[in-house]
Parts: sequence; C-alpha cells; structure tokens
Amino acid sequence: MLDRLKNEYKAVMFGRNGMDSLNRALLALAAIVAALQFLFTLISGRAGGMYAAAAGLVAVAVFRFFSRNTYKRGAENMMFSQFWMGLKQRRAASKANRAPNPYRQNPYRQQPAKGKKDASGNKDAQRRTKIVTCQKCGQKLRVPKGKGKIRVFCKNCGEAFEAKS
Repeated sequence: MLDRLKNEYKAVMFGRNGMDSLNRALLALAAIVAALQFLFTLISGRAGGMYAAAAGLVAVAVFRFFSRNTYKRGAENMMFSQFWMGLKQRRAASKANRAPNPYRQNPYRQQPAKGKKDASGNKDAQRRTKIVTCQKCGQKLRVPKGKGKIRVFCKNCGEAFEAKS
C-alpha cells in the first residue's frame, strides 16, 4: 500500500520543482503571519486581513512546489539563498565586531591554551610531533614522537628514509 502511494507520488512529482529552501521560508512566514493574526484577533476582538496574506504566501509556495518550470524556480531559490547567506554573514560580522560582554561569557568554557601553535593553530600537535628534514631535497616533514626508528616518505620528492622519532 505504501509503496503504491510512494510510486504515485513520484509519478505526480516527476519533472516538478518540489520543496526547496524558498518554499520552506514562505511556509514559515505564512505560519508566523497567521499566528500574529490569531494573537491580534484574541487581543482586539477584530478580524484583520493578515489571514489573506498568509493564504497568499501558502498559494505561492504551492504554485512553486508543483511548477514544471524548474529552471526559473531554481533561479528564484538561488537568489533567495544568496540573500539569506548575505544576511547571515552580515549578522556574523556584526557579532564579531561587537565588544565582548564579560557577563555573557560561559565561565565553564575552556580558554585556549597560551603559547606557540603550529601552522594549523594546534598547540598539541607540537608536543606530539617532531620535525625531520629530507636528506635529498631538504623539505621539513612532521613525524609522530615516541615511535622509535620509522620510515619516512617525503611528499615533495618521494624519497624514503629512516628517522628517529
């Protein structure tokens, strides 16, 4: 029974746009508008026209969902995604530029360790590795500490040699 319904759904949706991030945003906005209208009606006792706006948003989302013009719907979704990412990046930038509030910081969060760090910013990597130099090309290579005598392969020239770790 479920397989039959699934196959029928696939047949109906073949070549159609379906659900994308713009449709999700439209439906979420419609739900917010309907909830605000409901609260406004409870508070004031008068009905407003915001239900029509919510119904319009749902109608646009349903139209986009069943649309066969996937090229245009994809372009609309791409424009929305770029707009949304721009908003997120602006918000992150404004958060980064904001002065830290000492009262909002988590006292249980571990503070980053002070001291030298390697190129990737990992201090512990320096404690666990040793730098050896390739005998053929002079390339510096990182090898794990405490493994005894190991065979090292140079990524630059392909030379294989033994080194103490």
